[in-house]
Amino acid sequence: MRGRVITWIAAVSLCLGMTMVAVGQVPQQISVQGRLTGSDGMPLPPGPKIFVFKIYDSPTGGSEIWPAIAGQEEHILQTDDNGLWTAQIGWLIPIPAEMFIDPGRWLEVIVNTGGIPDTLPRIQFLTDPFSFHTAVSNEALISFSAAPNSVNSDAIINGSIQFMDVGDNGAAPG
Repeated sequence: MRGRVITWIAAVSLCLGMTMVAVGQVPQQISVQGRLTGSDGMPLPPGPKIFVFKIYDSPTGGSEIWPAIAGQEEHILQTDDNGLWTAQIGWLIPIPAEMFIDPGRWLEVIVNTGGIPDTLPRIQFLTDPFSFHTAVSNEALISFSAAPNSVNSDAIINGSIQFMDVGDNGAAPG
């Protein structure tokens, strides 16, 4: 396959269909879709292909920041007649939320269709609509004003402060 150019279109979004263990927990997986074509722009033949996914801190070169441990995020995926494929990355090696504190993150995909693996051009992770909501929520948390060392009833999430957190300074259990 050396010399054959594989183009791809990828859509990266949060995997919203995940079952969450706790309310507010962010899934550690990302849904990725793309289309494999040859240098002629035609889809590659359908069938299984080996995909390896990595996240870097730069569009070229840079450091691999995920999975960046022994092993790799490798999937055997089926492409259809149009060259389309879908993957849920992070189910083998969870993607920590802290990885996206810095906005400069790029996905690299390596595809092996039975010959020499091809590394596709990296694509930058960009904000999805739910991230805008999160940014607004975080702004609200930062903007919350309470005097230092004081908490009122409106600032306590039900059950979030336990007796052991307060101690014997006038608090009663239960």
